[in-house]
Amino acid sequence: MPPAKHTSTESDEQAKARKDLEEANQVKRDLVASARAAGIIFPSLFVDPGPIGDRGATAHLIDTGRINLPTARKLARIFDHAAQSGDGNA
Repeated sequence: MPPAKHTSTESDEQAKARKDLEEANQVKRDLVASARAAGIIFPSLFVDPGPIGDRGATAHLIDTGRINLPTARKLARIFDHAAQSGDGNA
């Protein structure tokens, strides 16, 4: 879905907040796609819209929720592989 256009009734702060939330939702979608490709499913993944913090920056979080033990083991193997291959600093 293309980003909504900036309207004359929307303040710059509102436009930035909307853009930040759109970006957080895109990151969530990217995480879902990448995780599924690796055989990982996050059953309760969601964007937790954060408050506006220092200097007006929003602090959105991606909440991965709770996962079962087999999924945790898969994630541990993926993290170990990333650390060994030098991809852990992305």
